[in-house]
Amino acid sequence: MLLDVASIVNCMPKTSYKAKKVVSTLGLKAFKIDCCEVGCMLYYKDEIELNKCKFCGLPGYLPPKGENKTYKRVSINIMF
Repeated sequence: MLLDVASIVNCMPKTSYKAKKVVSTLGLKAFKIDCCEVGCMLYYKDEIELNKCKFCGLPGYLPPKGENKTYKRVSINIMF
């Protein structure tokens, strides 16, 4: 039995707010993971303290501005 494509109802939410509301009822949580600029490595678990990618050698974080030694590390690329 073949499905008729025209008979399938589009059930995608119209707005991102409604999509987030549907996903939140599933119990899925989103969190941010820092990753390499070109995407070859994630800074996660054991590698969270690294500043450069193990594979390509590119920096994972922006250089600090000014001479403030207590700065927050700003990731170049983030995955959700």
